[in-house]
Amino acid sequence: MATLQANSFASFKLSEQEEENGQILTLNQKMVLQNKLADIAIQKLNLVLDPANIDDFKMQNSYLQGQLDVMNWQLETSVSVEQDLAARVAPPENNPEQ
Repeated sequence: MATLQANSFASFKLSEQEEENGQILTLNQKMVLQNKLADIAIQKLNLVLDPANIDDFKMQNSYLQGQLDVMNWQLETSVSVEQDLAARVAPPENNPEQ
């Protein structure tokens, strides 16, 4: 069972199963994340470099890239955990040589 850890930030000590279950996204969550990812990618592509405000462009670009990175990580982690769980419960393949 998850227990709250005493530290400067809120964090929880999770079992391996709790960690895995928390990383698996529902289909609706995946669709929402994919839509947000597409919206942010479009924003990033539409950034306009103003030579008078190069630092502002860099900051906006980095902010949007960070959002893309987090959403991609969430989607990729979910798929990876789902594949790992499926591999654990899948019956062994029939090997005619054995």
